Amino acid sequence: MKEKLLNNLSLKILSAVCAIIIWIIIVNVYDPSTSVTVSGVEVQLVNTESLTEKEYAYDVVDGSKISVYISGPRSIVTDIKAKDIVATADLSNVTVFSDYVDIDVKVVKDGVSASSIEIAPKTTAIRLKIENRVTKTFNIDTELVGTPADGYVIGGQQISPSSVKVTGTSSVVDSISSVKVLYDVSGATMNISDAAPIKIYDSQGTEIVDDRIELSKTAVDIKVNVLMTKTVPVTYKTKGTPADGYGVSGIDQAVTEAVIAGTEDALRDVNSIDVPDSAIDVSGLNADKIFHVRLSSYLPGNITVMSEGVVNVTVRIYPVSEREISVPVTGIVLSNLPQGYNISFGDVTAVNITVTGEQSVLTALTVTGIIPTIDLSGIKEGDNTLRLKVTLPANCTLKQNYTVNVTAESVNG
Repeated sequence: MKEKLLNNLSLKILSAVCAIIIWIIIVNVYDPSTSVTVSGVEVQLVNTESLTEKEYAYDVVDGSKISVYISGPRSIVTDIKAKDIVATADLSNVTVFSDYVDIDVKVVKDGVSASSIEIAPKTTAIRLKIENRVTKTFNIDTELVGTPADGYVIGGQQISPSSVKVTGTSSVVDSISSVKVLYDVSGATMNISDAAPIKIYDSQGTEIVDDRIELSKTAVDIKVNVLMTKTVPVTYKTKGTPADGYGVSGIDQAVTEAVIAGTEDALRDVNSIDVPDSAIDVSGLNADKIFHVRLSSYLPGNITVMSEGVVNVTVRIYPVSEREISVPVTGIVLSNLPQGYNISFGDVTAVNITVTGEQSVLTALTVTGIIPTIDLSGIKEGDNTLRLKVTLPANCTLKQNYTVNVTAESVNG
């Protein structure tokens, strides 16, 4: 019997098959095979320098995150997470004419590659967009946001450096419309010295954020001059005489006060802006004239005009007209009449005077708007010839001097 069992080949084969079947049954009962799909696995690019060293840049168009199929013993498969899957794409053999790179995947747990499983990416390759890598130089603009504290203004700003080199894909670099430094000056009351980051923007004003863009400098040194302000009056003087037959009817001042800025010490001694007569010379004018006055010309160099810097001053010129007016002697004001005297004008009832000025003013002029006066402080008994002083409204003048004859009579005579 023993010999029959040992020398029976078919029985041995049958026994082996049964053993395998029993082992499979045990494995599937206690650790059955299963499969899963893990999503959101990030693909790592390796040997990227093979492109960048050749002055190429790239964008991943498709395949940066993939799903991975895994099958194997349930005890192993169910414990695999996305972070345990290492997906790589080797760029060492990529050229500018190829845009697909195969993806290799494996499971690594606790630093050890997992075995006894099957793993395959559902996306087998990433797709790249390969472009020339270019460098351009851009000027840096400064944009201050916010406003200083009340009573303060920004006197100017400086940045260093004033330009930056930007390196990246040609499409991204070409899309750059501006390079700026934004700095918030809200509530500032003193000079600022700080660092500010450089930002790049497209033509729509949207900030371009791309880790593959390289800047020769990521920040600038910025200095902002913060000045105190003060409001002061502006005064004007004129000189000269218009052409014969013309007069100055008035000066229209577009600006009567200005806002100036400077340090506290500099502002302390400035209480007005006085425009000298040399700036407004009316000599020989026969028509209105606008003078352009730069206010900063009449301030110390350390003071800045923050409001309108150049103002317009209009000198109004009119052709001189004449009008004769009869002034009743009863309307003459007797000034400094000595006691004990009576004054009479004899047979004279009125004095005719000629007034010159702008036609519209002369037309509106009445006797009630004229104040004639004589000074009697030095009279003597008898006939006296005295100068007639005439007070006229604005923009009117007396063509000549006038006198009146008065008789002084002593009351006690």
